[in-house]
Amino acid sequence: MYAIQARAIRACALFLAGITSAGLALAAAPHADAIKDAQLVPLRGWKALDLARLAQEDSINDALGAAPRRFAVAHEVSLTPDSAGQWQISKDGMAHWRLRLRADEAVHLNLGFSEFRLPAGAALTIYSIDGSSALGPYTHADELPHGQLWTPILETDEVLLELTVPAAQRKLVHLQLAQIGHGYRGFGHRSKACKSGSCNTDVACLSPSDTWRDPVRSVGAYTIRGTGLCTGSLVNNTAGDLRML
Repeated sequence: MYAIQARAIRACALFLAGITSAGLALAAAPHADAIKDAQLVPLRGWKALDLARLAQEDSINDALGAAPRRFAVAHEVSLTPDSAGQWQISKDGMAHWRLRLRADEAVHLNLGFSEFRLPAGAALTIYSIDGSSALGPYTHADELPHGQLWTPILETDEVLLELTVPAAQRKLVHLQLAQIGHGYRGFGHRSKACKSGSCNTDVACLSPSDTWRDPVRSVGAYTIRGTGLCTGSLVNNTAGDLRML
């Protein structure tokens, strides 16, 4: 095929080197086994967002100090293990359901399940498509009274959902994905309103014995419906009984 044999040898060497590099990269991923045949799993996808339009909207909202700060756009869906993805039964009697989700050019993804009820022995895990990170496994122990599950973000544009359940318990699975949070910007930016004054102390520099260490733990960031970001503080009452204020 090639005019010069040496060129063919060099091309083969580069090809094999590429395969070797890919194999090493996959092997180095913490969840390599879970995603090794992910390309065979059915895929649901969404196109890239209009970043110019979003930036214009955000510049107005950020200037006004509007809260919560938007970091993702919601894609409304209604997907269940019976309507999307694929099932397989393994020799050990476990049923495995898998589905891929991809949002083009996403900075990160998060998922919102409107229904999350699993039988004992079942587990849901969400993997980044490169196998570098994962959320879960979520089990019946993670169920809440409202029956929903909202995940943290995964820094990826594609995820693999995997549900494992004893085959005999499959009909007891109640799982419905209602929203994909298509992340388009991160969380590192701070507006002028968030800057500390010259008299403020960086709590990261406090000594371990400093009494301010406890109050620092009461401040955190949280997301709202997978698209907005806010910060908040835990505040107790004078009775110290943790009653809602």
